[in-house]
Amino acid sequence: MKRLSVILLSFLLYLPLCAQFKGTVYVDTNQSGTFDKGDKPLAGVMVTDGMNVVKTDKKGRFSLSGFKKTRFISITTPAGFETQQFYLPVKEDRKSYDFIVTESERTKTREHSFIHITDTEVTGGVGRWVTDLQQYIKNEQPAFLIHTGDICYEPGLTVHNQVVNAQTMGCPVYYCIGNHDLVKGNYGEELYESIYGPTWYSFDVGNVHYVVTPIDHGDNPTDYTQRDVYNWLKNDLALMKKDQALVLFNHDLFTPSDNFVFKADKKDILDLRMFNTKAQIYGHMHYNYVRNQKGIYTICTGTLDKGGIDHSPSSFRDIKIDANDHLTT
Repeated sequence: MKRLSVILLSFLLYLPLCAQFKGTVYVDTNQSGTFDKGDKPLAGVMVTDGMNVVKTDKKGRFSLSGFKKTRFISITTPAGFETQQFYLPVKEDRKSYDFIVTESERTKTREHSFIHITDTEVTGGVGRWVTDLQQYIKNEQPAFLIHTGDICYEPGLTVHNQVVNAQTMGCPVYYCIGNHDLVKGNYGEELYESIYGPTWYSFDVGNVHYVVTPIDHGDNPTDYTQRDVYNWLKNDLALMKKDQALVLFNHDLFTPSDNFVFKADKKDILDLRMFNTKAQIYGHMHYNYVRNQKGIYTICTGTLDKGGIDHSPSSFRDIKIDANDHLTT
C-alpha cells in the first residue's frame, strides 16, 4: 500500500511535466478571418511555448511540452503570410491551440521595408505623428511596423495598441517591451503580457528572420531572466533556414559590444555573427544613431513626439532590405 502511494504521488508530480500543448496551423484560404472546413494545414511553421521550438508537420500539427513559465503558445509567422494573432494565451480549458494565417505578397518578397518607432511614451495622449505615420505607410506600403518599447507606464500600455495596430496602420504591427513598460503587478511584465502578448518571439519576412527580445532591466522586477531568453533564443535560431539573415530588436542594446555575443552565463553563449546577423535595432536612448560594426548595423531611432536628445527632429525610421538581404536606412 505504501509503495502504491509512492507510485501514485510520483505519477501526480510527473503529470505537469508531461502536459502537452497541441494544435494546428492553417492557411485561411477564403480570408474569412475564422477557421473554415476548406482551410488547409501549413507545414514547416515554427511554434514555441516560450522555450521549446518545433515545426509543424505535413498536416500542420505541432506538440509542445511547455515549461514552468509557459504563458503563451506563439508561431513564427512565415514569410509570405500574415496573421491577426500570432500568439494564444495558455488556458486550462483550451484543448487545442490553432492558428490561421493568410497569404501576403508584402511579406513574401526578399526586397521589402519596415518602419521602426520607439519611445512614444503616450501617457499624455497621442499627437499628429499618428496621422503622419498612417499616411506614410499608406504611400510606401512597408511589410510591417515595429515599436521597440517605452509605450509607457500603465496609461500608455492600456491605450497605445488601440491607436497603433494592424487595422489602424494598414500593415502588421509588432511591439517590444521597454524599461518603463515594466509596471507594478505580480511581476513587471504582467500588464504588458495581458495586452501585447509574449515579450520574446520571432517572425519571418522575405529571407529575414526577425527576433524580438525583452529588456533585462526596468522600473519593476521581471519574471523572466537572461537564462529564459537564452534558452528560447538558442532553440529559435537553431531552426532558421539555411542562408537566412537575422535582425534583432530590443528596447536597449541586446549585445553592447562589437562581438555580438549573448550570454546566459560564462559557459552558455550565442555568437550572433554565426547566424548571418544584419542588424540590432533599438530605442531607449532618444537619439538617432547608425553604426556599422564590421558588417552588422547597430541602429537607434529617436522619438516621434519629442525629437532626440541629440537635437534630431521628431521622426520615425524607414529601413529597407534589398534582394541580397543588405540593409539601408
